[in-house]
Amino acid sequence: MAKNASTGCENSIQTQLTIFPKPIAIFTTTPKDSATIDLPHFTVKNNSTIYPWEWLDYQWNFNLLGRANLSILSEPQIFYPDTVETYTVQLAANSSHNCADTFYKNLFVIKKEINHSNTIKKEQFTVTNKFKILNNTETFKMIQIFETYGRLIFQSTQNNGIEVPAGVYHFQFSGTSANGELVNYRGKKIVLNE
Repeated sequence: MAKNASTGCENSIQTQLTIFPKPIAIFTTTPKDSATIDLPHFTVKNNSTIYPWEWLDYQWNFNLLGRANLSILSEPQIFYPDTVETYTVQLAANSSHNCADTFYKNLFVIKKEINHSNTIKKEQFTVTNKFKILNNTETFKMIQIFETYGRLIFQSTQNNGIEVPAGVYHFQFSGTSANGELVNYRGKKIVLNE
């Protein structure tokens, strides 16, 4: 508010501000997070949302080099090579007012589906709050740690652990069993402030 010195009257300026809603990008896949090399295919369910009178454009990146890597479809099919690999899929949802959100999900193509209860029993190891694997009977190969929404935050071939803030995390570690078979274990861990 400003005051006119000659008249003593106050001038006011009104400005209209419009705030557009931000989309929430999220998707799930079938199978949930891993497929075997004999059928490395994922079906997508796009659960992205925004205020009811908005529409969304989608941009997908499947983390594939030299192949069909991008899509603008709402629910594309994802096909990967028949080799063991981890892929980080990115979905960007953009509104008609250029508001955007991005979601990441890791998808695994694995050698074969192994029932971890037959190869690694949970009571055979402990996962510390620093994600160090203790007492495992398998030869340690690698650990990966993911935040709640699936973004990879740590990966290592060393079993040294890592400091993480309090929260809910998903992890996967792999090893080699006594008979030389590659085994994987996936789990969830809640880390509390000490």
